[in-house]
Amino acid sequence: MLDDQQDYQVLSGYQNETHTVIRAKRPWKTGDEDDFDIAKDTVRVIWATGASDQLSYHEKRRGTKSVLFRNWANPKGLNEADYKTWDIKVNNFEIPGDNDTLYYCQVFTIPEETRDVKHHIVGYESLIKSGNEAFVHHMVLYECIFPDEIEAQHVSLEMQKLAENGYGEECRTPNMPIHWHYCLTNTAFGWAVGGEGLALPQEAGLPIGGNKHTSYFILETHYDNPNLEKGVIDASGMRVFYTEELRPNDLGALSIGSMISPRQFIPPGRTEFRTIGMCGSHCTQKLGDDGVTLTAVLLHSHLLGRKLRLRHIRDGLELEAIAEDNAYDFNYQTSREVKGQILPGDDLIMECDYDSSQRVNYTIGGESTREEMCLAFLLYYPRRDVNFCVSGPTRETLFGALNIDVNATIAELESKKPIDVCGMKQNETQTRYTVKQLFKANEDKIRAMKFDDDLETKLNMGEHLLACGIRKTFGNVTKMSFPDFKPI
Repeated sequence: MLDDQQDYQVLSGYQNETHTVIRAKRPWKTGDEDDFDIAKDTVRVIWATGASDQLSYHEKRRGTKSVLFRNWANPKGLNEADYKTWDIKVNNFEIPGDNDTLYYCQVFTIPEETRDVKHHIVGYESLIKSGNEAFVHHMVLYECIFPDEIEAQHVSLEMQKLAENGYGEECRTPNMPIHWHYCLTNTAFGWAVGGEGLALPQEAGLPIGGNKHTSYFILETHYDNPNLEKGVIDASGMRVFYTEELRPNDLGALSIGSMISPRQFIPPGRTEFRTIGMCGSHCTQKLGDDGVTLTAVLLHSHLLGRKLRLRHIRDGLELEAIAEDNAYDFNYQTSREVKGQILPGDDLIMECDYDSSQRVNYTIGGESTREEMCLAFLLYYPRRDVNFCVSGPTRETLFGALNIDVNATIAELESKKPIDVCGMKQNETQTRYTVKQLFKANEDKIRAMKFDDDLETKLNMGEHLLACGIRKTFGNVTKMSFPDFKPI
Protein backbone atom coordinates (compact mmCIF):
# COMPACT_ATOMS: atom_id res chain seq x y z
CA MET A 1 0.00 0.00 0.00
CA LEU A 2 1.48 3.34 -1.08
CA ASP A 3 0.94 6.58 0.86
CA ASP A 4 -0.78 9.22 -1.27
CA GLN A 5 1.28 11.93 0.42
CA GLN A 6 5.00 11.19 0.65
CA ASP A 7 6.57 13.14 3.54
CA TYR A 8 9.80 11.20 4.09
CA GLN A 9 13.03 12.27 2.43
CA VAL A 10 15.71 9.59 2.18
CA LEU A 11 19.13 10.99 3.11
CA SER A 12 21.39 7.96 2.80
CA GLY A 13 21.54 4.19 3.08
CA TYR A 14 23.88 1.25 3.07
CA GLN A 15 23.88 -2.50 3.53
CA ASN A 16 26.45 -5.00 4.79
CA GLU A 17 26.42 -8.67 5.77
CA THR A 18 24.39 -8.06 8.91
CA HIS A 19 22.57 -4.72 8.63
CA THR A 20 20.50 -2.57 6.34
CA VAL A 21 20.59 1.10 7.41
CA ILE A 22 18.44 3.90 5.99
CA ARG A 23 18.59 7.54 7.14
CA ALA A 24 15.55 9.66 6.42
CA LYS A 25 13.80 12.77 7.70
CA ARG A 26 10.26 14.13 7.91
CA PRO A 27 8.45 16.95 9.77
CA TRP A 28 7.19 16.28 13.32
CA LYS A 29 3.72 17.05 11.99
CA THR A 30 3.07 16.41 8.31
CA GLY A 31 -0.56 17.48 8.06
CA ASP A 32 -1.36 14.08 6.57
CA GLU A 33 -4.24 12.42 8.40
CA ASP A 34 -2.68 9.04 7.65
CA ASP A 35 0.59 9.98 9.40
CA PHE A 36 1.43 9.71 13.08
CA ASP A 37 2.39 13.04 14.68
CA ILE A 38 5.74 12.73 16.42
CA ALA A 39 5.35 14.45 19.81
CA LYS A 40 7.60 14.44 22.87
CA ASP A 41 5.97 11.23 24.09
CA THR A 42 7.43 7.74 23.97
CA VAL A 43 6.80 6.30 20.49
CA ARG A 44 6.35 2.58 19.90
CA VAL A 45 7.87 1.74 16.54
CA ILE A 46 6.53 -1.36 14.76
CA TRP A 47 9.07 -3.10 12.55
CA ALA A 48 9.07 -6.07 10.22
CA THR A 49 11.58 -7.54 7.76
CA GLY A 50 11.43 -9.94 4.87
CA ALA A 51 13.67 -12.91 4.17
CA SER A 52 15.20 -11.21 1.10
CA ASP A 53 15.24 -7.93 -0.79
CA GLN A 54 11.99 -8.92 -2.47
CA LEU A 55 8.74 -7.74 -0.85
CA SER A 56 7.24 -10.69 1.00
CA TYR A 57 5.35 -11.57 4.17
CA HIS A 58 7.49 -11.01 7.29
CA GLU A 59 6.19 -14.11 9.11
CA LYS A 60 7.74 -14.02 12.63
CA ARG A 61 10.36 -11.40 11.73
CA ARG A 62 8.61 -8.52 13.44
CA GLY A 63 8.47 -6.63 16.72
CA THR A 64 8.12 -3.30 18.49
CA LYS A 65 10.60 -0.88 20.04
CA SER A 66 9.91 2.13 22.26
CA VAL A 67 11.98 5.21 21.44
CA LEU A 68 12.14 8.96 22.07
CA PHE A 69 12.48 10.73 18.74
CA ARG A 70 12.50 14.12 20.46
CA ASN A 71 14.32 15.40 23.55
CA TRP A 72 16.40 12.25 24.03
CA ALA A 73 19.39 12.92 26.32
CA ASN A 74 21.85 10.82 24.31
CA PRO A 75 24.64 9.27 26.43
CA LYS A 76 26.57 8.33 23.30
CA GLY A 77 28.06 11.83 23.17
CA LEU A 78 30.55 10.72 25.82
CA ASN A 79 33.86 9.51 24.43
CA GLU A 80 36.11 7.52 26.76
CA ALA A 81 39.13 9.04 25.01
CA ASP A 82 38.03 12.53 26.13
CA TYR A 83 37.23 11.74 29.78
CA LYS A 84 38.32 9.57 32.68
CA THR A 85 35.98 6.79 33.73
CA TRP A 86 34.98 5.29 37.06
CA ASP A 87 32.99 2.04 37.18
CA ILE A 88 30.58 1.80 40.10
CA LYS A 89 29.36 -1.79 40.23
CA VAL A 90 27.71 -4.05 42.79
CA ASN A 91 30.17 -6.47 44.39
CA ASN A 92 28.80 -9.83 43.14
CA PHE A 93 25.59 -9.60 45.14
CA GLU A 94 23.37 -12.68 45.25
CA ILE A 95 19.79 -11.62 44.62
CA PRO A 96 17.59 -13.28 47.29
CA GLY A 97 15.38 -16.04 45.97
CA ASP A 98 12.78 -15.56 48.72
CA ASN A 99 11.92 -11.90 48.07
CA ASP A 100 10.21 -10.58 44.94
CA THR A 101 11.54 -7.03 45.37
CA LEU A 102 14.62 -5.71 47.16
CA TYR A 103 16.61 -2.48 47.37
CA TYR A 104 20.34 -3.06 47.86
CA CYS A 105 22.73 -0.27 48.87
CA GLN A 106 26.53 -0.36 48.48
CA VAL A 107 28.99 2.39 49.37
CA PHE A 108 31.75 3.64 47.05
CA THR A 109 34.59 6.12 47.43
CA ILE A 110 35.64 8.50 44.65
CA PRO A 111 38.81 7.81 42.62
CA GLU A 112 42.07 8.56 44.46
CA GLU A 113 43.12 11.35 42.08
CA THR A 114 39.95 13.36 42.73
CA ARG A 115 40.17 13.52 46.52
CA ASP A 116 42.37 16.61 46.72
CA VAL A 117 41.43 18.24 43.41
CA LYS A 118 37.87 19.13 42.44
CA HIS A 119 36.54 17.31 39.37
CA HIS A 120 33.25 17.33 37.49
CA ILE A 121 31.20 14.27 36.58
CA VAL A 122 29.91 14.95 33.06
CA GLY A 123 27.75 11.90 32.41
CA TYR A 124 27.18 8.21 32.94
CA GLU A 125 25.99 5.05 31.22
CA SER A 126 24.49 1.86 32.59
CA LEU A 127 26.48 -1.35 33.01
CA ILE A 128 23.92 -4.15 33.33
CA LYS A 129 25.40 -7.61 33.78
CA SER A 130 24.57 -9.76 30.78
CA GLY A 131 21.66 -12.07 31.58
CA ASN A 132 20.43 -9.95 34.49
CA GLU A 133 18.41 -7.43 32.49
CA ALA A 134 15.13 -8.82 33.82
CA PHE A 135 16.21 -8.43 37.46
CA VAL A 136 17.67 -4.90 37.56
CA HIS A 137 14.66 -2.57 37.68
CA HIS A 138 16.38 0.72 38.43
CA MET A 139 19.48 2.26 40.03
CA VAL A 140 19.98 5.53 41.88
CA LEU A 141 23.38 7.02 42.69
CA TYR A 142 23.29 9.08 45.89
CA GLU A 143 25.80 11.61 47.23
CA CYS A 144 26.80 11.26 50.87
CA ILE A 145 26.65 14.73 52.40
CA PHE A 146 26.82 14.67 56.20
CA PRO A 147 26.10 17.38 58.80
CA ASP A 148 29.18 18.71 60.57
CA GLU A 149 28.26 16.94 63.80
CA ILE A 150 28.17 13.58 61.95
CA GLU A 151 31.51 14.28 60.25
CA ALA A 152 32.97 14.98 63.70
CA GLN A 153 32.23 11.35 64.62
CA HIS A 154 34.88 10.22 62.09
CA VAL A 155 32.21 8.85 59.76
CA SER A 156 34.52 9.36 56.74
CA LEU A 157 36.99 6.82 58.11
CA GLU A 158 34.21 4.30 58.54
CA MET A 159 32.86 4.98 55.04
CA GLN A 160 36.34 4.51 53.58
CA LYS A 161 36.74 1.09 55.23
CA LEU A 162 33.27 -0.03 54.15
CA ALA A 163 33.93 1.08 50.57
CA GLU A 164 37.26 -0.75 50.44
CA ASN A 165 35.52 -3.94 51.59
CA GLY A 166 32.72 -3.62 49.03
CA TYR A 167 30.18 -3.42 51.85
CA GLY A 168 26.46 -3.30 51.15
CA GLU A 169 23.17 -3.80 52.96
CA GLU A 170 19.48 -3.86 52.20
CA CYS A 171 18.45 -0.22 52.01
CA ARG A 172 16.42 1.47 54.75
CA THR A 173 16.51 -1.48 57.13
CA PRO A 174 17.88 -1.72 60.69
CA ASN A 175 21.02 -3.42 59.37
CA MET A 176 21.93 -0.43 57.21
CA PRO A 177 24.35 2.01 58.93
CA ILE A 178 22.18 4.77 60.35
CA HIS A 179 24.21 7.65 58.87
CA TRP A 180 23.54 6.29 55.36
CA HIS A 181 20.09 7.88 55.67
CA TYR A 182 21.78 11.23 55.02
CA CYS A 183 23.02 9.82 51.72
CA LEU A 184 19.65 8.50 50.59
CA THR A 185 18.11 11.98 50.39
CA ASN A 186 20.72 13.32 47.94
CA THR A 187 20.08 11.95 44.46
CA ALA A 188 22.92 12.42 41.95
CA PHE A 189 21.73 10.36 38.97
CA GLY A 190 19.01 7.85 38.22
CA TRP A 191 18.69 5.03 35.70
CA ALA A 192 15.64 2.86 35.05
CA VAL A 193 14.80 -0.13 32.91
CA GLY A 194 15.10 0.61 29.20
CA GLY A 195 17.37 3.63 29.66
CA GLU A 196 21.02 3.94 28.72
CA GLY A 197 22.53 6.91 30.52
CA LEU A 198 23.05 10.63 30.22
CA ALA A 199 25.54 13.14 28.83
CA LEU A 200 25.40 16.44 30.71
CA PRO A 201 25.39 19.77 28.83
CA GLN A 202 28.63 21.73 28.60
CA GLU A 203 27.31 24.29 31.09
CA ALA A 204 27.43 22.04 34.17
CA GLY A 205 28.99 19.06 35.93
CA LEU A 206 28.44 17.24 39.23
CA PRO A 207 31.24 18.26 41.66
CA ILE A 208 33.30 15.60 43.44
CA GLY A 209 36.46 15.69 45.53
CA GLY A 210 38.65 18.64 46.30
CA ASN A 211 38.19 18.09 50.06
CA LYS A 212 34.95 20.11 50.18
CA HIS A 213 32.79 18.16 47.73
CA THR A 214 31.34 14.65 47.80
CA SER A 215 33.83 11.86 48.54
CA TYR A 216 31.38 8.96 49.03
CA PHE A 217 28.45 7.69 47.03
CA ILE A 218 25.86 4.98 47.59
CA LEU A 219 24.50 2.98 44.67
CA GLU A 220 20.94 1.84 45.32
CA THR A 221 19.86 -1.03 43.08
CA HIS A 222 16.25 -2.14 42.92
CA TYR A 223 16.03 -5.85 42.13
CA ASP A 224 12.78 -7.31 40.84
CA ASN A 225 12.45 -11.10 41.16
CA PRO A 226 8.74 -11.98 40.79
CA ASN A 227 9.49 -15.64 40.00
CA LEU A 228 11.74 -16.00 43.08
CA GLU A 229 14.64 -17.36 41.07
CA LYS A 230 17.61 -18.50 43.14
CA GLY A 231 21.37 -18.27 42.62
CA VAL A 232 21.38 -15.07 40.55
CA ILE A 233 24.65 -13.15 41.09
CA ASP A 234 24.75 -9.51 40.03
CA ALA A 235 27.57 -7.07 39.28
CA SER A 236 25.61 -4.32 37.52
CA GLY A 237 26.17 -0.62 37.97
CA MET A 238 27.17 2.59 36.18
CA ARG A 239 30.19 3.91 34.30
CA VAL A 240 30.77 7.52 35.32
CA PHE A 241 32.67 9.97 33.10
CA TYR A 242 34.61 12.74 34.87
CA THR A 243 37.18 15.45 34.17
CA GLU A 244 39.37 17.98 35.95
CA GLU A 245 38.49 20.57 33.31
CA LEU A 246 35.70 22.19 35.29
CA ARG A 247 32.55 23.43 33.65
CA PRO A 248 31.01 26.85 34.45
CA ASN A 249 28.40 25.53 36.93
CA ASP A 250 27.99 22.81 39.56
CA LEU A 251 25.05 20.50 38.85
CA GLY A 252 22.24 19.73 41.28
CA ALA A 253 19.41 17.18 41.37
CA LEU A 254 15.83 17.60 42.58
CA SER A 255 13.20 14.85 43.05
CA ILE A 256 9.60 16.02 42.68
CA GLY A 257 6.35 14.12 42.99
CA SER A 258 4.34 11.92 45.30
CA MET A 259 5.55 10.64 48.67
CA ILE A 260 6.55 6.97 48.40
CA SER A 261 3.99 5.77 50.93
CA PRO A 262 0.39 4.54 51.25
CA ARG A 263 -0.62 8.19 51.00
CA GLN A 264 -0.64 7.48 47.27
CA PHE A 265 -3.80 5.43 46.70
CA ILE A 266 -5.20 3.92 43.47
CA PRO A 267 -8.52 2.03 43.54
CA PRO A 268 -8.93 -1.13 41.42
CA GLY A 269 -10.94 -1.43 38.22
CA ARG A 270 -10.27 2.06 36.82
CA THR A 271 -9.15 2.64 33.24
CA GLU A 272 -7.92 6.07 34.28
CA PHE A 273 -7.14 7.35 37.77
CA ARG A 274 -4.89 10.31 38.50
CA THR A 275 -2.70 10.92 41.53
CA ILE A 276 -0.54 13.98 42.11
CA GLY A 277 2.46 15.12 44.10
CA MET A 278 3.05 18.83 44.61
CA CYS A 279 6.09 21.03 45.16
CA GLY A 280 4.83 24.29 46.60
CA SER A 281 6.24 27.80 46.61
CA HIS A 282 7.33 27.28 50.23
CA CYS A 283 10.05 24.95 48.89
CA THR A 284 10.92 26.61 45.57
CA GLN A 285 11.64 29.82 47.49
CA LYS A 286 14.81 28.06 48.61
CA LEU A 287 16.16 27.80 45.03
CA GLY A 288 18.01 31.11 45.23
CA ASP A 289 17.12 34.61 44.02
CA ASP A 290 17.66 33.71 40.35
CA GLY A 291 16.19 30.21 40.49
CA VAL A 292 17.71 27.33 38.53
CA THR A 293 18.12 26.29 34.88
CA LEU A 294 16.87 22.81 33.95
CA THR A 295 18.87 20.37 31.82
CA ALA A 296 17.28 16.88 32.01
CA VAL A 297 14.47 14.88 33.58
CA LEU A 298 13.64 11.23 34.17
CA LEU A 299 9.91 10.51 34.60
CA HIS A 300 9.15 7.46 36.74
CA SER A 301 6.19 5.31 37.70
CA HIS A 302 5.57 1.57 37.85
CA LEU A 303 3.38 -0.97 36.06
CA LEU A 304 0.08 0.95 36.12
CA GLY A 305 1.51 4.23 34.79
CA ARG A 306 0.13 5.41 31.43
CA LYS A 307 0.56 9.21 31.31
CA LEU A 308 3.02 11.38 33.28
CA ARG A 309 3.24 15.15 33.33
CA LEU A 310 5.16 17.76 35.38
CA ARG A 311 3.05 20.94 35.40
CA HIS A 312 4.57 24.38 36.03
CA ILE A 313 2.74 27.29 37.70
CA ARG A 314 4.06 30.86 38.01
CA ASP A 315 2.22 33.93 39.36
CA GLY A 316 -1.16 32.22 39.08
CA LEU A 317 -0.67 31.14 35.46
CA GLU A 318 0.16 27.69 34.12
CA LEU A 319 3.20 27.54 31.84
CA GLU A 320 4.07 24.83 29.34
CA ALA A 321 4.68 21.49 31.06
CA ILE A 322 8.32 20.92 32.01
CA ALA A 323 8.02 17.32 30.85
CA GLU A 324 5.19 15.14 29.59
CA ASP A 325 4.73 11.61 28.28
CA ASN A 326 1.25 10.53 27.18
CA ALA A 327 2.46 7.09 26.07
CA TYR A 328 4.58 6.07 29.06
CA ASP A 329 6.28 2.67 28.77
CA PHE A 330 7.41 1.06 32.03
CA ASN A 331 10.04 -0.91 30.10
CA TYR A 332 11.54 2.20 28.49
CA GLN A 333 12.47 4.81 31.07
CA THR A 334 15.15 7.14 29.81
CA SER A 335 16.31 10.67 30.56
CA ARG A 336 15.14 13.42 28.28
CA GLU A 337 16.46 16.92 27.70
CA VAL A 338 14.41 19.80 29.11
CA LYS A 339 14.85 23.55 28.94
CA GLY A 340 13.56 26.38 31.07
CA GLN A 341 13.85 27.69 34.60
CA ILE A 342 12.25 27.16 37.99
CA LEU A 343 12.04 30.48 39.82
CA PRO A 344 11.51 31.14 43.53
CA GLY A 345 7.79 30.97 44.31
CA ASP A 346 6.86 28.65 41.41
CA ASP A 347 4.48 25.74 42.03
CA LEU A 348 5.06 22.33 40.45
CA ILE A 349 2.53 19.51 40.14
CA MET A 350 3.58 15.99 39.16
CA GLU A 351 0.60 14.12 37.68
CA CYS A 352 0.40 10.39 36.95
CA ASP A 353 -2.52 8.71 35.21
CA TYR A 354 -2.91 5.00 35.96
CA ASP A 355 -4.83 2.08 34.48
CA SER A 356 -5.87 -0.31 37.26
CA SER A 357 -8.64 -2.00 35.24
CA GLN A 358 -6.94 -5.42 35.54
CA ARG A 359 -6.51 -5.24 39.32
CA VAL A 360 -9.04 -6.52 41.83
CA ASN A 361 -7.35 -4.97 44.88
CA TYR A 362 -6.27 -1.41 45.57
CA THR A 363 -2.70 -0.25 44.92
CA ILE A 364 -0.68 2.00 47.20
CA GLY A 365 2.54 3.92 46.81
CA GLY A 366 5.65 1.96 47.73
CA GLU A 367 8.99 0.57 46.64
CA SER A 368 7.76 -2.71 45.13
CA THR A 369 7.23 -2.84 41.37
CA ARG A 370 3.65 -3.94 42.09
CA GLU A 371 3.13 -0.82 44.18
CA GLU A 372 3.30 2.60 42.54
CA MET A 373 5.41 5.74 42.31
CA CYS A 374 4.91 9.13 40.67
CA LEU A 375 8.19 11.02 40.43
CA ALA A 376 10.28 13.31 38.25
CA PHE A 377 14.06 13.38 38.76
CA LEU A 378 15.28 16.80 37.58
CA LEU A 379 18.87 17.89 36.91
CA TYR A 380 19.63 21.61 37.02
CA TYR A 381 22.24 24.31 37.64
CA PRO A 382 23.53 26.16 39.58
CA ARG A 383 23.51 23.72 42.49
CA ARG A 384 21.26 24.56 45.46
CA ASP A 385 20.66 22.90 48.83
CA VAL A 386 17.12 21.70 48.01
CA ASN A 387 17.21 18.03 46.99
CA PHE A 388 13.61 16.77 47.12
CA CYS A 389 10.12 18.22 47.15
CA VAL A 390 7.25 15.73 47.48
CA SER A 391 3.73 15.66 48.84
CA GLY A 392 0.92 13.31 49.78
CA PRO A 393 -2.59 13.67 51.20
CA THR A 394 -2.72 14.38 54.91
CA ARG A 395 -4.01 11.59 57.10
CA GLU A 396 -7.31 13.44 57.41
CA THR A 397 -7.61 13.88 53.62
CA LEU A 398 -6.68 10.26 52.87
CA PHE A 399 -8.87 8.45 55.36
CA GLY A 400 -11.67 11.01 55.03
CA ALA A 401 -11.82 10.26 51.29
CA LEU A 402 -12.03 6.54 52.15
CA ASN A 403 -14.75 7.14 54.79
CA ILE A 404 -12.61 5.60 57.53
CA ASP A 405 -12.85 6.87 61.12
CA VAL A 406 -9.21 7.27 62.22
CA ASN A 407 -10.13 7.85 65.88
CA ALA A 408 -12.13 4.62 65.96
CA THR A 409 -9.22 2.74 64.37
CA ILE A 410 -6.78 4.12 66.95
CA ALA A 411 -9.13 3.19 69.79
CA GLU A 412 -9.35 -0.35 68.44
CA LEU A 413 -5.55 -0.62 68.14
CA GLU A 414 -5.13 0.67 71.70
CA SER A 415 -7.56 -1.90 73.02
CA LYS A 416 -5.82 -4.79 71.25
CA LYS A 417 -2.30 -3.80 72.23
CA PRO A 418 -2.35 -1.57 75.28
CA ILE A 419 0.58 0.80 75.62
CA ASP A 420 1.49 2.78 78.71
CA VAL A 421 0.28 6.27 77.80
CA CYS A 422 0.70 7.75 81.24
CA GLY A 423 1.36 11.44 80.79
CA MET A 424 0.79 11.26 77.01
CA LYS A 425 -1.65 13.77 75.55
CA GLN A 426 -4.43 12.58 73.24
CA ASN A 427 -2.93 14.13 70.11
CA GLU A 428 0.39 12.40 70.88
CA THR A 429 -1.43 9.07 71.11
CA GLN A 430 -3.03 9.67 67.71
CA THR A 431 0.16 10.61 65.89
CA ARG A 432 1.99 7.58 67.28
CA TYR A 433 0.36 5.42 64.58
CA THR A 434 1.71 5.69 61.04
CA VAL A 435 -0.43 5.82 57.91
CA LYS A 436 0.87 2.36 57.03
CA GLN A 437 -0.29 0.96 60.39
CA LEU A 438 -3.73 2.54 60.00
CA PHE A 439 -3.99 1.11 56.48
CA LYS A 440 -3.07 -2.35 57.76
CA ALA A 441 -5.72 -2.16 60.46
CA ASN A 442 -8.40 -1.33 57.86
CA GLU A 443 -7.12 -3.58 55.05
CA ASP A 444 -10.13 -5.90 54.87
CA LYS A 445 -12.54 -2.98 55.02
CA ILE A 446 -10.76 -1.13 52.20
CA ARG A 447 -10.62 -4.24 50.01
CA ALA A 448 -14.40 -4.62 50.29
CA MET A 449 -15.14 -0.97 49.50
CA LYS A 450 -17.01 0.45 46.53
CA PHE A 451 -15.10 3.66 45.90
CA ASP A 452 -16.81 6.98 45.24
CA ASP A 453 -16.57 8.51 41.78
CA ASP A 454 -15.11 11.67 43.32
CA LEU A 455 -12.32 9.83 45.18
CA GLU A 456 -9.68 11.22 42.81
CA THR A 457 -10.85 14.79 43.42
CA LYS A 458 -10.93 14.34 47.20
CA LEU A 459 -7.37 12.96 47.30
CA ASN A 460 -5.84 15.47 44.89
CA MET A 461 -7.67 18.66 45.87
CA GLY A 462 -7.62 17.99 49.60
CA GLU A 463 -4.92 19.16 51.99
CA HIS A 464 -1.46 17.64 51.43
CA LEU A 465 1.72 17.27 53.46
CA LEU A 466 4.67 18.88 51.66
CA ALA A 467 8.16 17.55 52.45
CA CYS A 468 10.97 19.88 51.39
CA GLY A 469 14.41 18.27 51.60
CA ILE A 470 17.52 20.29 52.41
CA ARG A 471 21.06 18.91 52.13
CA LYS A 472 22.67 17.80 55.41
CA THR A 473 19.19 17.57 56.99
CA PHE A 474 16.04 15.50 56.60
CA GLY A 475 14.17 18.65 55.53
CA ASN A 476 10.90 19.99 56.89
CA VAL A 477 7.21 19.17 56.50
CA THR A 478 4.35 21.65 56.13
CA LYS A 479 0.75 21.50 54.95
CA MET A 480 -0.36 22.88 51.60
CA SER A 481 -3.43 23.02 49.39
CA PHE A 482 -3.77 22.69 45.63
CA PRO A 483 -2.58 26.00 44.15
CA ASP A 484 -5.02 28.44 42.60
CA PHE A 485 -4.08 29.15 38.99
CA LYS A 486 -5.36 29.66 35.46
CA PRO A 487 -4.78 26.41 33.48
CA ILE A 488 -2.88 26.56 30.21
